[in-house]
Amino acid sequence: MQRFFVLTAILGIGIILFGVKQVYQAKIYEMAKLAQAKTILLDKKEKDQFLSEVENNDLIGVIKFPSLKKSVPILEGTTEEELLRGAGHFDKTGMPGDNKQVLISGHRDTVFTQMGELEHGDKIIIELPYGDFEYEIEKTEITDADDTSIVDLGLREEELVVTTCYPFNYVGSAPERYIIYAYPVDDN
Repeated sequence: MQRFFVLTAILGIGIILFGVKQVYQAKIYEMAKLAQAKTILLDKKEKDQFLSEVENNDLIGVIKFPSLKKSVPILEGTTEEELLRGAGHFDKTGMPGDNKQVLISGHRDTVFTQMGELEHGDKIIIELPYGDFEYEIEKTEITDADDTSIVDLGLREEELVVTTCYPFNYVGSAPERYIIYAYPVDDN
């Protein structure tokens, strides 16, 4: 009986260490990509030139959450590979400045760990080689994990949608999504 408890304890510790390793590795990837993104942002480009060069898995910029004092690299695409290294831009949606919906996703347990702390009125800034774009959070909602109705490819006004899994402290594949809607801040 004692052997069973020892083996169970060892297995439990192994699972915990594996989880810690995964989170640590994701944080290392995120920090490396953030450093690279800062370099990319120094190379200013015209929007059309930048967009013509962007491919899936490319590092394209940074999303900043000033109230959280947090910056996250943005990669083009939302595959698991891209989301392990930063936030992902859903490539079927528009880019900032296109007057379309812009959708950015990230994992709740890595790059978007503090999303529940954001409040209405908080700012979100997206920095790209062709410009910086400031948005203000207007609303949030929680949807089912497989609800795709938030994606509006026909939208003809700028809307930033930031998504992550929910509940934030859920272990495993979360059943819901936390959605943040933000809109451009007037320059006037």
